[in-house]
Amino acid sequence: MTYDYQCVLVGETWHLTQEQASPPPIFRGGAWTACCIWAEFKRGYEKRKPTCAECIEHVEVFEKKRRVP
Repeated sequence: MTYDYQCVLVGETWHLTQEQASPPPIFRGGAWTACCIWAEFKRGYEKRKPTCAECIEHVEVFEKKRRVP
């Protein structure tokens, strides 16, 4: 399964970025996450599912909305 969620690595945890339409601008050096953490993404940026519990809740809400006709 391919995930289109844009995530940044903070410590050992992947967080969902608030900018899902395109990657965060590199010159800015970071991005706001769905759980409201400012994340430096120089250590890691990847299209994947987040591992942060609060970010996962945002993903579940989004996926549930997509399933409802």
